[in-house]
Amino acid sequence: MKLILVVLIAAVVPCLAVDAAALTADERNNLPAEKVAATLVSRLTLEEKVSLCHGSNTWTVAAIPRIGLTEPLTLSDGPNGVRKQLILDGYGDAGRDDDHSTALPRTTVLAATWDRELAAEFGDVMGAEARERNKDVLLGPDVNLMRSPLTGRNFEYMGEDPCLAAEMGVPIIRSMQVYDIAACAKHYTPNNQRNKCSPEETRADERVLREIYLPPFEAAVKKGGVLTVMTAYDQFRGEPCSQSDHLINRILKKEWGFRGVALSDWGGLHTTIAGALGGLDLEMGPTAKIKHFKQPLLDAVKSGEVPEAVVTDKARRMIYLNACLKKIGGERRAAGSRNTPEHQAAARRIAEGGIVLLKNDAGVLPLNPAGIKKVLVLGENADLQFCDGGGSSQVKPPYEITPFEGIRRYFGDKADVTLMPLRLTNRFTEIPSDVLSGRKWQAEYFSNTKLEGEPVQAKDWHPRINSQDSRLRKDVPATGFSVRWTGKITAPETGLYVLGADHTGGLRVELDGKRLVDDWQDGENRFADAPMELEKDRVYSLVVESFQSARNPFIRVRWQEPSIAPPTKNELVSAVKAADAVIVFTGNQINRGRAPKVEDEQRAIESEAMNRPNLQGPDGQDKAVATVLEVTPNAVVVNLSGAPVAMPWVERAPTILHAGFGGMEAGTALARVLFGDVNPSGKLPYTFPVRLEDCPPQLVGDYTLFSDSGDVLVKMPGKNQGKVDYSEGLFVGYRWFDEKNIEPLFPFGHGLSYTTFDIGAPELSAAAIKPGEDLTVKVKVSNTGTRAGAEVVQLYVADPEASVVRSPRELKGFAKIFLQPGETREVEMKLVMRDLSFWDIESGGWNAEPGQFRVMVGNSSRAKFKEAVFVLK
Repeated sequence: MKLILVVLIAAVVPCLAVDAAALTADERNNLPAEKVAATLVSRLTLEEKVSLCHGSNTWTVAAIPRIGLTEPLTLSDGPNGVRKQLILDGYGDAGRDDDHSTALPRTTVLAATWDRELAAEFGDVMGAEARERNKDVLLGPDVNLMRSPLTGRNFEYMGEDPCLAAEMGVPIIRSMQVYDIAACAKHYTPNNQRNKCSPEETRADERVLREIYLPPFEAAVKKGGVLTVMTAYDQFRGEPCSQSDHLINRILKKEWGFRGVALSDWGGLHTTIAGALGGLDLEMGPTAKIKHFKQPLLDAVKSGEVPEAVVTDKARRMIYLNACLKKIGGERRAAGSRNTPEHQAAARRIAEGGIVLLKNDAGVLPLNPAGIKKVLVLGENADLQFCDGGGSSQVKPPYEITPFEGIRRYFGDKADVTLMPLRLTNRFTEIPSDVLSGRKWQAEYFSNTKLEGEPVQAKDWHPRINSQDSRLRKDVPATGFSVRWTGKITAPETGLYVLGADHTGGLRVELDGKRLVDDWQDGENRFADAPMELEKDRVYSLVVESFQSARNPFIRVRWQEPSIAPPTKNELVSAVKAADAVIVFTGNQINRGRAPKVEDEQRAIESEAMNRPNLQGPDGQDKAVATVLEVTPNAVVVNLSGAPVAMPWVERAPTILHAGFGGMEAGTALARVLFGDVNPSGKLPYTFPVRLEDCPPQLVGDYTLFSDSGDVLVKMPGKNQGKVDYSEGLFVGYRWFDEKNIEPLFPFGHGLSYTTFDIGAPELSAAAIKPGEDLTVKVKVSNTGTRAGAEVVQLYVADPEASVVRSPRELKGFAKIFLQPGETREVEMKLVMRDLSFWDIESGGWNAEPGQFRVMVGNSSRAKFKEAVFVLK
């Protein structure tokens, strides 16, 4: 009988605890989120508060059912769509077939639209799909700035200007959060370069921080009402951003009044006490690395090193977040939807709006499809899928239409559309693992350079023939050794392959007993290539032998498959002459895994983890483009990249489009622009330099920076030497080019149309204003051409009489307006006192000095401006 009573009591007590801690229906319905958080956090134990301060695994934060928080908080990557489902304890694919989501264009394409309405559509799609996928926090938008054209993550940023990034980020956040989804402004801040994922130490003065890098985050908080902010991996003034009291406590929470949650980037928290006192609320990361805000935080509170009130505030913010998302007490949350026709149409419209017409000197565009029977599409980029790459911005769409596929679909059976590589040199890639794997390979090491005697080491070997496999092993001398790799390969297709080998020392390669490479002599940094005819699915024996006398042995054997073999110059010229329309694709690719380790492979790759070494494209591409333009100047060049690239053939190319990485509807959007269904209206969100040397030196670390001609500009050996001085100060992007009077290749804000516009002189609401007053700027815009189209009126302000150094002009507003032929309309923009101010380091506040200001309107940072002046009394 006693046993029964004990069981009954144990069963009843939890129910009483739930009733006591949870909110009543009236409280839940009538209390605002702040009151809900304040009420519930007072009912938590210390252990429960701490449980809200860290991830329970890589992607979730544990629930506390007894207070009505019955489901964990679920986070997902998502700057341009909801990422595919990953395993809870890491980054591996969960292997689901129901996790497809709409892949929107990368956010640099969205920035190129200069269209707040499209930004709102962007956020609407992200919010609806995250809600349907049962996510709570979507880790985007990324509102960092492009400080250097070489930053590997530029494709995910919002361009180089704080006004543009702020104005485009706010509509995304507002639209997302309508769906009871928390947006996450990242990476706070700064986060303008990456060196193998290691943190960089940023050295920037307070004025640079306030005027350039903080405004997009400030707008996200004050105007967007963003619910979460992710700290950067970087260090700022000697301490990690994840524990920066200055950035998190003082600016984000106290000055801006941020009420939400400041969370770490994954694995970005380094210490417990400094992190807790520095203002971070939530530690996230790979499950095994979430440790600082677990038991150590609990111990720090109990020992008095961290006041319990600090943890209480963090837990309160987490409850506030959950309350805003209607996750407490079973409230009905907004309905979501996914992969709808409306979402796909939005993806297409955004991609169309972000296509920038850089040149159309001969009026080649739009192409007239009626007279085209044969289209030649040149370049590997034309038929690559980009949505599944880019690190945390990868999305798994239900389909992806490449540019080549988009052009082919546009014509249907009315024209012959052919794809051809755009190179005049071989492109070597690693021999795929499925070609090598599954066969027994062996590596034999000898203590002499002649492969003589018994090997000092022989072992089964993972088949990668590169320098990693020639690293010294036990009993192998540091120099003066030789090695033999033996194994089999299976050809994936029939045709002519080219074997390529970079090496030091001697090298021999045999295929089925036939000598392909015979370079058995000492030396450094040599390359050999050899053709070989292979049949699909046939198994071949491969033997690679080498001797090494250098202290840094290097061997890398790769190949070029038949399907990516470059044409000869004669083949390229003949194909170009036979076509009615030639469309040439240049640019970069998005990395689909870790950043390439070899510089010539890395050059044309954009990646979350690494910077590019220069602006050049893949080997042989520029030479091939020049050849095409010699044959037909009417060829249309389309650049696909998320950042500026070198265009040494630009003077020969009268027609250039910049399309970026346009998401799952990229091909459809591009075809509609090429053939005139859509009038391009995109504007560059960043400056294209003529050459890398025109930009300020900005990237450091374990890194080599090359000029466009191949010369080494900067070499920083050693791991994580990344102390980054923002020595260019305020002069980021177009500000640098204006201040130094350097002519860009294409200026910030530039973009042409198939029609023409006239932008009138600015009309000011007053000739003089007092401190605290606003100024209204009205501008009339006319479509003077024959096609309907959209123009972006850009408003720049200059303070020529300032007591401090200021940029020659700064973007302070913009308006996109759609006009029919012959139509004239007026746009209105407003300047507030903050737009006239600089950050005064001495007073620690914003200062608008009395005097004359210039107002300039145009359609780029280098436009023929029409101006007006006013006086601030």
